[in-house]
Amino acid sequence: MKSFNEYIQYVLVGGQLVFEELIYIAQNVNLDTLMEGANTIREKFKGSQAHLCSALNIKSGCCSENCRYCSQSKYYKTHVKYYDIIEPERIKEFADYNVGKGVHNLGLSSSGGFYSDLNYTKLIDVYKDISAKTPLILCGAHGILRSVEEAKGLKAAGLVTYEHNLQTSEKFYPNICTTHTYQQRIDTIRFAQEAGLNICSGGIIGLGEDMEDRIEMALLLRELGVKSVPINILNPVHGTPYGDKPVSLTIDEALRSIAIFRLALPDANLIYGAGRAFMGDKCSLAFAAGMNGIVVGDFLTAKGNQIEDDVKLLNEQGMVPVPSFIQ
Repeated sequence: MKSFNEYIQYVLVGGQLVFEELIYIAQNVNLDTLMEGANTIREKFKGSQAHLCSALNIKSGCCSENCRYCSQSKYYKTHVKYYDIIEPERIKEFADYNVGKGVHNLGLSSSGGFYSDLNYTKLIDVYKDISAKTPLILCGAHGILRSVEEAKGLKAAGLVTYEHNLQTSEKFYPNICTTHTYQQRIDTIRFAQEAGLNICSGGIIGLGEDMEDRIEMALLLRELGVKSVPINILNPVHGTPYGDKPVSLTIDEALRSIAIFRLALPDANLIYGAGRAFMGDKCSLAFAAGMNGIVVGDFLTAKGNQIEDDVKLLNEQGMVPVPSFIQ
């Protein structure tokens, strides 16, 4: 095996680490050394760029799928309320607020397993309205796509990026969901790409998966050409199967996982997503481990931080907000 410094130099000149190398590094390199190497890669490929993403849940609850971590599934009794697609005026008000706070990217999310189950005529009108009236780069998470044509309709309405997380490895996926297949998630990404949309796709750590699962997911994202990767830490919600279980990793393991994602995906935007409260006063260390973006404000069904606090957190790391993609 190479030395760790040799691996870092290899990545810095455009090399791609394979599964066996990433596993070896994850299991054998001191955490501080690993984070230092990951941060060197971030600085090389991303500089001081930071990406601010805001998320709004425009349709909530009663989802047809049984994802065991999700508070919006109809299979579980949680605190989440059901509502259909909210009115465009409310979405525009939220968008304007985020523009005023310096946010560049707005993600609109709707509960439900499949895009075709939505009132997609209303959704298309929402994207036409927001894209015409704000400078925001629009990202949409609207479930599994059944065709390229569905994605083309969204793109024509003003959508720039489609978000659809792999969540974990294909091997581990049956442990967290059985109502649709992992392949349907991969197909959704490919349909969106064929339509000319950018892709935002990552996953959740702390579900009971191991480092091998995380690396397998990271390498599949690399194979798919995904350049925006949200990394979430499980936020157990009472009423779901994970509700009364502790998160299955330590803070150090979370930091190690983030650093490994940076080594596997050197030129991707790694977005700090949900579950940041788990990190406590070590929250900022995620940037030293390779993160270069953050979901600001509230999350889909959970409270987050004030946008100003998230921006301050980035600034303290010497990072400057920029748009994720050009509209």
